Amino acid sequence: MTLLNFNIIIIIMVALDVILCKYQVTPLSIIGTIYLLLIDINNLWAAQKFHFWNLNENSLGMLVLFFFSIFLVDVFFDLIYRVSKKKEMGISFRPSDYRVARIIFFVGAIAYAMQFVRLHITIGWNIKGMNNGILGHLSSLAFIFGPIALEGALKKESTAGKIVMLIAYVIIFGIAILFGGKYVIFINLTYCAMFFLLKRDSKKAIKRLLIAGMLMAGFAISVFAVLYYVIPMLTGRYVSSGEFVIEHTLYYLLGPVIANNDAIVLAGTGCKEVPFAVFINIAKALFGDGDYINPILPFVFSTGENHFVNVSGMFGETVYNLGISGALVYTICVFIVLNILMLLYRTYNCFYVSFCYLCAITAFMFFCNFISVSGVVIPFILAIIVDAVLMIRPIWRSTQ
Repeated sequence: MTLLNFNIIIIIMVALDVILCKYQVTPLSIIGTIYLLLIDINNLWAAQKFHFWNLNENSLGMLVLFFFSIFLVDVFFDLIYRVSKKKEMGISFRPSDYRVARIIFFVGAIAYAMQFVRLHITIGWNIKGMNNGILGHLSSLAFIFGPIALEGALKKESTAGKIVMLIAYVIIFGIAILFGGKYVIFINLTYCAMFFLLKRDSKKAIKRLLIAGMLMAGFAISVFAVLYYVIPMLTGRYVSSGEFVIEHTLYYLLGPVIANNDAIVLAGTGCKEVPFAVFINIAKALFGDGDYINPILPFVFSTGENHFVNVSGMFGETVYNLGISGALVYTICVFIVLNILMLLYRTYNCFYVSFCYLCAITAFMFFCNFISVSGVVIPFILAIIVDAVLMIRPIWRSTQ
């Protein structure tokens, strides 16, 4: 399949998907658009400039197959949405919810700050990937409850309250940058944007998301500049340059997409347990079995001459571990869950937090299979618990 044909097919599928869903943001429109942009940037410019491999015709054909399966899932749930009796929009959060969210947010923010200070005092600046333990888990509360608390502050608080909440929210992202956790920064920032933009029956959401996407792209460039230019200078690990920052940023973003070339060749040769690592490891922890599954893949995906990566997006990694047919079933199941959450929100005004968080995860599925990463899945489980409590609470009160 040529790049031109790939562009035409994906654009048609995304356009049809959005039109059939009455011009609302859809799972395919999120992931399909991101892949389209990254593949075009690579094959039309970056591959020649920085000597990356082009995404070959076999990879393009495989991706079309996955996008078509997502398209069918989206259309199926859109048909259900059209015939469903919809609940009045009402309100998703009450004043008491905002107060509780603010308290929990500050618990998580304080835990995150304590973790950073503790590690910085004992280790210094080289603390990337070390946000572990009880403080690390508590810090997830700040990111999940942050948008709820922020919305409450913007609606209910005084000017001083708004400023305090905004500063606190900015600080936790600043700490995340210092920890070097790129996926923590980008997924949670995208989750926050989607929380405020993906309102039910809002046709303006697509335009607003595009604007937010451009702003976040600018923020991403700033983050990479800090990670690959400022922090190396502070730590003295190596001397960086502006050109290095650009090349390394593109290598980081495009490498997992290019890796689909090798994922097809190596289909089914990986570990079949890795795509389910989080759930297997949770079960092992509950039953006291310490033999955990390591979800980190070996560096087997070539992206250029003497350059290899160990990530290939959800599609490539599941193809590598499960084969193409197994990866298709896995992908369909993930997007069924996403569509169920979207249907529950747009029809019954519930499960909005988990819907937005899973949408944010989906936006970064080009990078790796985050469904196998505990640092992403556990906050998502927390989001589902938050939504379940919000849904059960009115029912419980009505029986009192």
